[in-house]
Amino acid sequence: MKIMLDSGAFSVWNSGKTVDLQEYIQFCKGCKKADHFVNLDVIPDDKISVELAAEQGMANYKIIRKALPKHSFIPVVHQGENLQWIDRYEKLGVDYIGISPSNACSKEERRQWLLAVKKHLGKRKMKCHGFGVAALELLECFDWYSVDSTTWAMHAQVWQILLPKKDSKGKYDYTKPPLIVNFSPRSKKQETGGFGFFKDSLSDPLLGMHPNIRRQLMEYLAENGVPLGKYETRNVREGHKRVVGESWLNKEKKAVVLCVEPGAASDVNQRMLLNSRYYERVAEAFGVPNFYLSGMPNKARWMDEFKCVLVSFHNIPKGFEELL
Repeated sequence: MKIMLDSGAFSVWNSGKTVDLQEYIQFCKGCKKADHFVNLDVIPDDKISVELAAEQGMANYKIIRKALPKHSFIPVVHQGENLQWIDRYEKLGVDYIGISPSNACSKEERRQWLLAVKKHLGKRKMKCHGFGVAALELLECFDWYSVDSTTWAMHAQVWQILLPKKDSKGKYDYTKPPLIVNFSPRSKKQETGGFGFFKDSLSDPLLGMHPNIRRQLMEYLAENGVPLGKYETRNVREGHKRVVGESWLNKEKKAVVLCVEPGAASDVNQRMLLNSRYYERVAEAFGVPNFYLSGMPNKARWMDEFKCVLVSFHNIPKGFEELL
């Protein structure tokens, strides 16, 4: 398994905090099994301009390279920065660089920026890693060596799996947008079905699903060795403490969903397995050699089948300590 360690600068910045450079360097020194490390970049805001943030990111990179000359560190160029920063990193001997589209921009704006980066790179053989790149439009417009995304996990957390469509020959086409299958007992169609708030009610995860989609779904689950699963919804008293396998049915915390039989409909780990497999196949369809899973809450047993994982310095998922 290839492991990329990210500084977590963006996530920490969102919480109003910062990452200590020396602390990050010391942590990286102790990581014997990680293959790549991401530079501690600086996020621009109302206190620091885009170019000054890029300048400080370059300064951090030089300090890290001096402290850890044998480690593979990946600097990052963000949307909005002058593309000349790519040239400056290249002069420092960088041959693997991070490209970070902005989530504040529309998908089309991100695509146009990536096309500009591609044009700027020209025929240079610099390897590029796309941070947070999962949209098909962004995968197809750039020559990626690697990408990472949390989208697979985010869909799983909200009870969704991504079901690939088939082409005219009956084969899965991972270059086309998937069907999003929603198993959530919180959905309006299921709540109006009347079973969501009654004690000991066993929910039907396929309620209201079109027969053709149901057939495709069951076929896909069988091919991946994942059962449908069953869940149960129960009313609970005020102050209820959830146990393993329970999740809240509603914001009021008056009911829980309990996994009765593990499967795609009832178990978040099974949905994560399916969605991560889906995105690996998407990456393969677009010719991306390395798709890094990021955003996992812990190291699940099924994760051993995947070849690339990105973990964040500020939030190491449980079970990954031994792999670093």
